[in-house]
Amino acid sequence: MMARQQPLNFTLLGFALLNGLFYFGLGLLLFRWAERETKRRGRLSGY
Repeated sequence: MMARQQPLNFTLLGFALLNGLFYFGLGLLLFRWAERETKRRGRLSGY
């Protein structure tokens, strides 16, 4: 935006941050679920 000399749109920036936080949280939840399933099934011997 600065290269084009346009003002920063805080509304769009807020939506982008919320979107990023949502997908980050979703990824953490999926990773925790996969980790629990793997431990439950005994697929990781030294974990």
